[in-house]
Amino acid sequence: MDIITLKAERRDLSQKAKHLRLKGHIPCICYGMKKEPLVLQVDHNEFIKVYKKAGTNTLIRLNAIGEEIETLIHELQFDPVSDDVDHVDFIRVDMQKPVYTKVSLVFVGKSAAVADLGGTLVHHKSEVEVKCLPKDLIHEIEVDISSIIDFHTSIHIRDLKVNDKIELTDNMDDVVATAVPPKTEEEILAEDAAGAAEPAKE
Repeated sequence: MDIITLKAERRDLSQKAKHLRLKGHIPCICYGMKKEPLVLQVDHNEFIKVYKKAGTNTLIRLNAIGEEIETLIHELQFDPVSDDVDHVDFIRVDMQKPVYTKVSLVFVGKSAAVADLGGTLVHHKSEVEVKCLPKDLIHEIEVDISSIIDFHTSIHIRDLKVNDKIELTDNMDDVVATAVPPKTEEEILAEDAAGAAEPAKE
């Protein structure tokens, strides 16, 4: 898979984090592999571009302090008011050892249970955990919902298609997606009546 490159600089600890953010930088730390943590900063706009491409399951090569470091985004902290990225934790990756990470599911195709029978598709999972070498990481897994032809058919973890270099570590019997039938008139009326009976909230 492709590796995305991001420039990082040693953080100026004489400046408070809020001052760094005002100057367009995000404070961050890089740790792991029993090495001394690196206290860094990255350009805000460049990081946002990288994060939109990489998410948390694509390798990011940090060009930092004269070395290139293979990493994954381990954790993000967000400003509670603006919801902007406040801090980033990068974790070092050993390219020779498997990693565990979450991969997003992308639902494709058309379900007959929805298109022909009027049902509603229900997503029970939006991501799954995988184990693989860093070089074999994938950004997403496509889930073809065309196999959901009625209200008794479900897609399970075991049905997901991935290459033999990737191991799915979630329970193979977990349901990924299914379809539920449309509500009957009686069910709709009963829900309306229950809603009308609820006391009004102040």
